Amino acid sequence: VSDNARIGHESVYGITSVEATASDGATFLLSFDGGMWMTYTNGSWSASDVGMSASDLVAIPTQAWQSMINSAQNMRLKAIIGGENTVTQVKFNFNNIPHV
Repeated sequence: VSDNARIGHESVYGITSVEATASDGATFLLSFDGGMWMTYTNGSWSASDVGMSASDLVAIPTQAWQSMINSAQNMRLKAIIGGENTVTQVKFNFNNIPHV
């Protein structure tokens, strides 16, 4: 489980993309402001105890991130790995350009 990433900072306007390098068996969950662990599936965020694959995490649309960034101050990432699964890197690319 990651430390809190401060996403409610005045310079953060959203997440433009996510890059993830992980084995096929690794899964991911996100928590906003210490709430329940969540996944993004079928076009919406929902509480879950079953994680998303790296490809699902990378495929979350910018608009979906925007809805969470606008209402949360902190975000945590949880990686679930077992056996020989690995997570090498997860990189969140933030939008720091104000909306006009």
